[in-house]
Amino acid sequence: EVKSKGAGFEGKDLAPDDIIKAANEAQEVGETARSILARISESLADKQSDMGNSDAAWKAKREIADMHSKVASGRREIDTVVAAAGWAKQKATRKATALQKEKERRDVFSKHDSDNDGKLNRNEVAAFSKAEFDFEMSGEVLDKIMRKLEPIAFEKLRPLFQKVAIARSEVKARAVRAEREKRRQELEAKKQAVQKVAEEAESLLTEVDTCLGKAESEARPLALTGQGELAAEALKEAASAVEAAIGEARALLEKAA
Repeated sequence: EVKSKGAGFEGKDLAPDDIIKAANEAQEVGETARSILARISESLADKQSDMGNSDAAWKAKREIADMHSKVASGRREIDTVVAAAGWAKQKATRKATALQKEKERRDVFSKHDSDNDGKLNRNEVAAFSKAEFDFEMSGEVLDKIMRKLEPIAFEKLRPLFQKVAIARSEVKARAVRAEREKRRQELEAKKQAVQKVAEEAESLLTEVDTCLGKAESEARPLALTGQGELAAEALKEAASAVEAAIGEARALLEKAA
């Protein structure tokens, strides 16, 4: 029965699902046969140990030994069939997966081959890019892909996937670089603006120091009024000059603020 089940996955034209089913059945039968052979071996060993040393016993022991040999041979054969079933199952599983992926790719191709002519034209490739990658290709990129792959039959679907994916990645990379450059320029502009403000503030402070120095100079004559060295008119002029210098300095400070 194990051989019979094992023969079920040896056919080259079987579908993967049929091979997997036959392999599973062979493995189940094999495990059952192993269990039966194990019980037979245990039973033979018990009987052999219960026999005496008479001629009849020795004859029976030889027969039991032959049976042990047959059981061992059967176990090896079962192991071979079960191992082959496991290998066939793995191979069929990989094939089934590959067939499923191919079916999915063919479904994608058929979906975008709107005119059912067996190949994708320019408009169909553009629609494919939008549907599968959410990517609207430029005319330049689309022309480049068409030159490389046209005519685009099903066999070229994988290269088409790759080229559209690469084109999208390149566009995204350029967008990222452009955004980084924009931020760099904005930051540089802010730095320059801050530098300009700092320079203007420094210039205003210098002017304030000049005005204050001028006010101090204009105020010196007022300090001598107690000594009767200046006439009343001269005092007025000096006071006005000091007030003007202080006002100019105050205006500069307000501008700097």
